Amino acid sequence: MTRKLVSKKIFIFLFLFINALNLILTFPSFAVVNTQYENQAQLLKKINVFVGTNQGFELDRAPTRLEGGILFVRLLGGNDEALTQKYSHPFKDVPTWGDPYVGYLWHHGLTRGVSSTEYGSTLLMQGKSYLTFTLTALGYVINKDFTWATAVDKSLEIGLIDNNLYQELYNSTFLRDHVAKLSYDALKQSIKDNSDTLADQLIDTGAIDVKLANEIGITTEDTNSITNIHAVNSPVSKLTTEDIKLLGANGFTGSETEIADAIKQWQINNMIYASSTENYPDVSYSMRWNYAFPKTYTVMDMLSNMKDGNKYYGICYHYATIYAAIADYYGLNVRITNTTVKPSDVSNNSFYEATSKGLSLKEFEHFTNWITKKGLSIIDYPYEAVRLVMGETALHYRAEVNIDGSWIPQDDYNSITKGSSNYDYIVTNWNEGYQKEAFNDYVNRLKNGEDLKGEGYSSAYEEFLEGRLIKIETGEAKKYIGITDEANQTKRASNIDELLQGLGLVPYFDTKEKIIDFFQQADWVKEEIDEAFEVKEKIETATGQRFYIICDLMIYSEVETIEYSTYSEQYLAFSGEEINEDTFNNYIK
Repeated sequence: MTRKLVSKKIFIFLFLFINALNLILTFPSFAVVNTQYENQAQLLKKINVFVGTNQGFELDRAPTRLEGGILFVRLLGGNDEALTQKYSHPFKDVPTWGDPYVGYLWHHGLTRGVSSTEYGSTLLMQGKSYLTFTLTALGYVINKDFTWATAVDKSLEIGLIDNNLYQELYNSTFLRDHVAKLSYDALKQSIKDNSDTLADQLIDTGAIDVKLANEIGITTEDTNSITNIHAVNSPVSKLTTEDIKLLGANGFTGSETEIADAIKQWQINNMIYASSTENYPDVSYSMRWNYAFPKTYTVMDMLSNMKDGNKYYGICYHYATIYAAIADYYGLNVRITNTTVKPSDVSNNSFYEATSKGLSLKEFEHFTNWITKKGLSIIDYPYEAVRLVMGETALHYRAEVNIDGSWIPQDDYNSITKGSSNYDYIVTNWNEGYQKEAFNDYVNRLKNGEDLKGEGYSSAYEEFLEGRLIKIETGEAKKYIGITDEANQTKRASNIDELLQGLGLVPYFDTKEKIIDFFQQADWVKEEIDEAFEVKEKIETATGQRFYIICDLMIYSEVETIEYSTYSEQYLAFSGEEINEDTFNNYIK
């Protein structure tokens, strides 16, 4: 999914940490000491996190405040931004090579320095200060989840450090050697209340290459596979023992088949298959959002938000991903597959075609509420750009468990899904619908003032028809008030935008000014309006039937010539009234 390098929420956490960096107590010691973690330093060098100095890694000395700040930036994926933007800062004691990093911290409000003119570059950092930084980067809040004094204890509690390192941090001098170890282990640590690790977050933002991350061992097995359930963009969360207990999915024992069946029975007992959107209008949102913006809505998000009473609701996608998460907890070899066909491939239902891509303004409202909840900025997700990258998902998703060398589908939990075995399946590619470059291009075009309202449609008629089908299916057309036109017809579209959304049909107007206003004062309408009214007067005088100028202008705005069959189809759809072939041939064609 497209994200900011660091969410605003994390920046607030990190601001609190920077204040803790002021707790510096000692000056350099040059005593010869034994180091243990050169291997971690070497691995971190490959991803440009722990680079060293012109004298090597210098693992046997204490880290300075400046060195801590640089690692701070790199662990947050801000290295490239720091070096390219070269933000200014007010501190006089920062060497040239440190300026970009301190500038980055200052620019993002992450440091105040030790005074108004000094950063404290050469002051030394204690282990508690570095762990305060690390914990904060992992989403823990200082003075809420832990304090500077308890940073080491908190790190032991969450598994960031073991007992041996715990003793070292309390009983020996804190060294760059320890920094290498802590930084490496922090990358493998899960973010608070999230199945993602810090490494996953940096991979997501492009700060770390996924292959390098896999090579140096900071990602889960096969993370570099776009089809694995633990791939970077997979929505499948790593569930903890506590999660399993809260779900009531604990205590499954026996053979692989017995455990697989127990999970399926848990879904039958604890989940609602929401085949109707009437009761669960948001049920497909998470699937669609994940398709276009991977990992926007994880299994943990589903379990937290898609509840009806004490049960979880969903469709095949949710059953598959939740099943996979539980099966993975029990050590089963599980994967998710989907049909090679999509809904519009196998149905004559025009609603499927209309809703196969794009999204309504109503769904977009839910989408922006969700990404705001996730700590992202809605400014980065303009409607037209999001609409254009929302693609059609597969017809059916299912979990499969490998038992004795065979992949066994686990989707016979519902009579609806049992019929899905007739299709061909492939392992789900979590990046299939991810159009990152196209999305960024749309965003940039919008920023440059381009109008993308008609982008993605072959004609205004196609845009209207898609919108109309959606509005009728969802009931929005019935609720729409609109305007009463000059033929006393109610619920007519009040302007061109509401027409293209499919909210109402074209209104009948007998005055030029109202038609021009309907098109929001478009210059091309002003140029065509007189000729259109001449045609209108001839038709209405000769036939006694109403002629909808707006329909005619809409149809001819995109073509110079058109056949009667095409014209009459569009005229009927726009206005709700037919126009006969003689009228078309005599006055319009």
